[in-house]
Amino acid sequence: MAILPLATASDEEAGAQIPVGCISLLFRADKLMMLEADVVLGNKIGSTEEIPIMAHPPSTTSEMSLEDFLSNAIIANSCGVKLDFKSIEVLEPSLKILQNHKDNLTFPVWLNADILSGPVNSTALPVDADKFLSICARDFPLATLSPGWKVRYGAPNITSGRYEPEHITSMKEALARNNIIQPVTFPVQAILAAQSIDTLPDLLNMSRINDTTLTIWLSEVEAINITQLKKLIDIVGKNRVYLDLPESIMDQLSSSTLRVAPTTSMGLVVVGGSEDCCPMSHDVNTFTSRSLGPSSVQLSNDLLFGIRLANAPVVLSQTTEDGEIEVRISVG
Repeated sequence: MAILPLATASDEEAGAQIPVGCISLLFRADKLMMLEADVVLGNKIGSTEEIPIMAHPPSTTSEMSLEDFLSNAIIANSCGVKLDFKSIEVLEPSLKILQNHKDNLTFPVWLNADILSGPVNSTALPVDADKFLSICARDFPLATLSPGWKVRYGAPNITSGRYEPEHITSMKEALARNNIIQPVTFPVQAILAAQSIDTLPDLLNMSRINDTTLTIWLSEVEAINITQLKKLIDIVGKNRVYLDLPESIMDQLSSSTLRVAPTTSMGLVVVGGSEDCCPMSHDVNTFTSRSLGPSSVQLSNDLLFGIRLANAPVVLSQTTEDGEIEVRISVG
């Protein structure tokens, strides 16, 4: 199974912040695979220039620019980055910055935006689909695209829903209309996805795109149909699914065919805080960062595991007698 544990560099509920002086520590976090961060147009503190910064709406000021963030990622060269664009206006200047660094981007880069209205009758305004897809394809075709839906879900009012056929059709039409051929991973909310095993598999049948996957996400622990979620993963194929789920949900997904690796935890954080270094932990929505993700597919009887991380080489590892994970990179 392809596993994607995400450290999140911005979270509106947690409200914790990683200051600029500490972001390099976050990139060096043990066994971190991907770091997710929100990108908006705004100002660095002390400047009036409007540039892409790392912040969560409605904030428009930060101590960290996208330039700063990428520089730290390049120096660390230890994990991939997922950039979540909150408006179409920030996209082009952000991609220019990525272009300037493209020779040093030796790690996976994902470009994410919610580009369509989705379940359950979401009324939130999405990022313009055609502009997002066409600009990404034109300006940075090396990235993996992560186009998703605005969703409306949560107790007490909305506790059921699914991805309807029209949601799938609209997404496929948007990709085809913009001639997308680069890798695409579709972020889908786990609870809704578990109720959509008859619709979501069709999302991956794109004639012009060879590399399509699902990223199943859940921002906080909620009641979920684990049996149905497992069934969806089996139908889609374990090598075409990334998981960005709370640790307790990952534990429920684990089975005789999904071996669990040793666990370390960190908290959701927001890039751009005070100059003083703060702990990289928080009580809200802790995520799990494990040697091979929260779970790893058993490839053989001798506890050999493998995962696929975006366009990176396959990672292989083996569990030693003391439970440690030894990692090596395959060639091809």
